[in-house]
Amino acid sequence: MKVKIEIQSPSGKNENIDLNEVIFKSQESLLEWTEEKSNIIAFGCRVGSCGNCMVEVEAGMDLLEPMTPQEDDTLSRMAKSPASRLACRARFKSDASGLLKIKTIF
Repeated sequence: MKVKIEIQSPSGKNENIDLNEVIFKSQESLLEWTEEKSNIIAFGCRVGSCGNCMVEVEAGMDLLEPMTPQEDDTLSRMAKSPASRLACRARFKSDASGLLKIKTIF
């Protein structure tokens, strides 16, 4: 499995995480996974209710599991686009391979 993650913050800071082999823990969120490598994604509640960890997925949406009802409910209360996800709720598919390019909102 090979995954490359490109993260851009609102200030324009870019961070690239390029790994030859990525091992995802069961039920590990995008936020949890990136916290081990970088502190670029802001967060608040960690349970999908505050929206502070909202990101825009610019490429690689197919690497993530479908949105949960809780994530959809929180994002429906916010100004979201079809590419919006909550990093604390978004989970990688077990066979994820490719480029995930995200832009942090906050």
